[in-house]
Amino acid sequence: MWAKPAAGVSTRVSGWYWTRAHRGAAPDPVDPALLQFQNVTRYVSAGVEAEARTGRAALVRVRRRGVRARGDEDEAGSLVGGVVPNAPAITASGGVSTPLLFGYAHLSSELTVIGERPTRADENGDPSVRSPAWFGWNWTLYVPNLRGFDLTAGSAT
Repeated sequence: MWAKPAAGVSTRVSGWYWTRAHRGAAPDPVDPALLQFQNVTRYVSAGVEAEARTGRAALVRVRRRGVRARGDEDEAGSLVGGVVPNAPAITASGGVSTPLLFGYAHLSSELTVIGERPTRADENGDPSVRSPAWFGWNWTLYVPNLRGFDLTAGSAT
């Protein structure tokens, strides 16, 4: 959705629901020497993002629907977060940006959170180490047309 509620102000809201089947190999029940590929789980990513002239926010959730797997507590058919390898169960960010300050510069800032996430299972199929959650902050100072040049300075932590 996009709207222009007042002169010079535009807003946008978007959302998505994305799903993908994941195939896995399993021994054929009739001939164990052969492999049989079948849909064993489904990944689901859903999120929303909102943006206005001077600010933005986003929230994303990644979950898995499927069979019981080693180290997971889900049951067939239920959606479970925090079990998709290398995908955090939740990611969120929000930022703001100023209009031209004192006729010289724009200042922007953003906070980002990436949730804890599992890594791939080891060679035995056992759960591996989980990557910890990450919190970040960045800012940018932008000076347009400073004697014919644009100047940008910033920092990220």
